[in-house]
Amino acid sequence: GLWDMHVHLAEPDLIKHLAAGVTMVRDMGNAPDELDRMHKEVASGALVGPGILRAGFIDQAGPLETPMGILVDDLDGALVAVDEYAGRGYQQIKLYGAIAPEWVEPIAKRTHELGMRLSGHIPMTGTTEQAIRSGYDEVQHFIYMWLNFADHPITSELTFNTARIARNTPADSADIRGLEQLFLDQDAALDPTLTIYSELLASKPGELKRSY
Repeated sequence: GLWDMHVHLAEPDLIKHLAAGVTMVRDMGNAPDELDRMHKEVASGALVGPGILRAGFIDQAGPLETPMGILVDDLDGALVAVDEYAGRGYQQIKLYGAIAPEWVEPIAKRTHELGMRLSGHIPMTGTTEQAIRSGYDEVQHFIYMWLNFADHPITSELTFNTARIARNTPADSADIRGLEQLFLDQDAALDPTLTIYSELLASKPGELKRSY
């Protein structure tokens, strides 16, 4: 069957994935108790659905937080959250945009010691290059190839400036090629989620998006 490498599951989604031929999914952020329940019930046959790989979602509490997974106040709290997800049998840790860039390296160390991958959004006050050099195994969303070159800090990842940055930094530019080489050198993956961002990057001032 097919794999969907980036989902945020709700119970009604499970049968829909199977109907589409998707027999394995990777949940990239969810309420842990609810995700663990679905994982257990699919494994036991109580629910019909695809196999589920789980990524544990961690963000820093505060004005930029995303209320999902486990919210932490400091680095020690983040390391405790990594330990908790490992104890639940998760395969991966996913960091989000409010995380302090200087936390990434110690979080990566703990995550790797426990046999899990580390991935995520790029911290809003950091850069893609910084995250990969600090231990990211994977970056979610291909917009970070361009937001690496944005003015920092960015206060929202869903900014219309992304299209402008992309137009001013072509895919074959030295900047993008250099970042691609860093991914290769560090054996890091890119989870592109193209359907979310294709219209955003192709949008032009004064023109309606095709979806409208």
